[in-house]
Amino acid sequence: MLVLDTSFIIDAMRGNKESLTLLGDLEKEDDLLCTTALNALELFRGAYLSRNRDEKIAKVRRILEQLLVLPITEETYDVYGAISAALSSEGQQIGDFDEIIAAVAISHGGTVVTRDRHFDRLAMLKVVHY
Repeated sequence: MLVLDTSFIIDAMRGNKESLTLLGDLEKEDDLLCTTALNALELFRGAYLSRNRDEKIAKVRRILEQLLVLPITEETYDVYGAISAALSSEGQQIGDFDEIIAAVAISHGGTVVTRDRHFDRLAMLKVVHY
């Protein structure tokens, strides 16, 4: 299961060559393409802040219709608590949203697809960079 991070989805929406090439490769594989509820929130926030709000909101909706949106579960609570506390004690926080995104991916057995290198601070998280 591949969990598409906000950075990846936005880059693909903007026509970024690296992200589109990777998306084409990922679509050929047998893995399920997903994102998280937190990524959906970030996408909608960006759409509402954009100048062409209605167009961007419609685009976000179309993209999310094509992906499985992973929810926060009871397992996510424990995973988030553990990774957030560990990162905090090491002074290596990656931000609340990204820590929750990582917890959702871990609790669902997913691999995060992102350009954000700070996800590498989580040894238990599988990450694909582009």
